[in-house]
Amino acid sequence: MNNKVNVYGESYFLNNDSQKIEKIFNYLKENLRSYITSIVGNEYLVDDILQESILSLLKNKKNYNKSFGEFKSYLFIIIRNTSLREKIRIDKEKKLKAEYFYSLKYSKKSNSKFDKYSY
Repeated sequence: MNNKVNVYGESYFLNNDSQKIEKIFNYLKENLRSYITSIVGNEYLVDDILQESILSLLKNKKNYNKSFGEFKSYLFIIIRNTSLREKIRIDKEKKLKAEYFYSLKYSKKSNSKFDKYSY
């Protein structure tokens, strides 16, 4: 089926055969999910990233070029790029949260009336 994915997947993709494209995605789904998890490290985001990748693939179909390689490779490239964008977003969010809580912990200003008393 692996070779069929590349041969037929491209044909189905270019000819808008949505039912057959869905069969190919279902065949590859577990491999795609594992790949996304290995990049992002968060199982809870896998379905969102997979859906976003598929929508991106379909929306930008005019950008597909056979010189990119086999259809399956092209699909994994899109998924990798979408996953990396999400990982960067998550990492930035973690960093901002850490900086925020660090600033709260070591802030010189205090709004609490109890802070001036030592216990």
